[in-house]
Formats: sequence, C-alpha cells, structure tokens
Amino acid sequence: MALLAAGAMHRGPRLQGARGPLPTAWSQSSGEGVDSRPADLDLWWSKFEDQKLDELITRAFQTNLDLQAAEARIREARGIRAVAFSGYYPSVNASGAYTRQRLAENGLASNGFGGAPPASIPM
Repeated sequence: MALLAAGAMHRGPRLQGARGPLPTAWSQSSGEGVDSRPADLDLWWSKFEDQKLDELITRAFQTNLDLQAAEARIREARGIRAVAFSGYYPSVNASGAYTRQRLAENGLASNGFGGAPPASIPM
C-alpha cells in the first residue's frame, strides 16, 4: 500500500501554459539564406550531389513494379489463397428436375402410365 501511495505522489513537473500574447497569424521574416520558393521535390536527392545515390534512385525507378501491377499481384495472390482454402468452408449443392407427360391424341397412353387402357388390335 505504501508503494502505491508513493507512486501516486510523484506526478512530474507542473507544466504551465504559454505566457504573453499569441500572434493571430503566421509571420515569417525573410532572413538571409532563407529560400521561400516552393521546393522541387521531384529530384530532392540530387541536392546531395552523390553519384552513387543518383545511380541507386535511377535503378529503383527503372526496376520498380508499377503500383497497379503490384496491386494486381496482391489480388491474384488473395484469389489463389481463397481457392486453396475453399475446401475448408461448407458447401451447398442444389439440383432440380421437372417432367411432364401427356396422353396421345387418340387416348392411348404412350408408356402405360395412367390414362386409358391400351386398345386391342383386331387380327
């Protein structure tokens, strides 16, 4: 109990809010050496002037899979996995059949089921 009470007593330093008036808008002074133009992020690594880094980035762009191709491969792998595990899921089968029989025009049954008895043939 004493350890719990001692742990609860230590709360760390008390933090205080900012003092003084806060600015209502952002202001940036254009000091010497500050470039306020938007950065060109297409070739950001070229600022390091490292030939090996340039070669690695170029090779990565040339050999990297296109994002759409990578997505297609992921979908293909998920489909293969679904087929492989489909035997573990329950399955439902259904079948149906329908037959209809009619008597012949002359009243003779064609196969002997129901209807008029077969007529006798005179000899």
